[in-house]
Amino acid sequence: KTIRNKLGSISKRTPEVMVKITGTAKGGNKFKVTKSGRRQVMALLKYVSRDGQLEIEDQDDIRTKGLDELSYLHDTLVYGGFQIPEESDKREAFSVVLSMPKGTDSLSVKRAARDFAAREFTNYQYAMVLHTFETDPDPRPSKNPHVHLIVKARSLDGTRLNPRKADLQRWREEFAEALREHGIEAAATNRAQRLKRE
Repeated sequence: KTIRNKLGSISKRTPEVMVKITGTAKGGNKFKVTKSGRRQVMALLKYVSRDGQLEIEDQDDIRTKGLDELSYLHDTLVYGGFQIPEESDKREAFSVVLSMPKGTDSLSVKRAARDFAAREFTNYQYAMVLHTFETDPDPRPSKNPHVHLIVKARSLDGTRLNPRKADLQRWREEFAEALREHGIEAAATNRAQRLKRE
């Protein structure tokens, strides 16, 4: 292929979804929790909501905003179903990021994330919040619209979430499918497929 042909094929590629699990403890200007447990859940909620400035919705479509309501959401997650202990040596909540490239309609990303979560985490408690370049109060907001999804590790029937690499790929595929249902072109090719395509 000529350089022009290569650039043309790259520009025509379907946008790739990004799904990742972020760490439970962060340093610097982000949240910092040394142990898992109730404080970890609150730190995650405060971080993704920017200390209550952004609206969060839970699995029942109950929406909260502000620190007071954030505390209520925290208590619902911590004490609802199987209670989360004060401290734990296990991961009690997962922080999942669902993202699309700059220029993707942010409302469609949120709707697709909502559908994805409802299908994948049917029996789990979770909360989600949309971050966009325009609405994120962070001093250096990402230009890529994305949703932070906080999922309680233990389901209402006691099953513990334990995602592996294959689960992440499946989540990518399911999120891409949800985006397509909302009119957004999205692909979820795995790394080997991407390398082969290139």
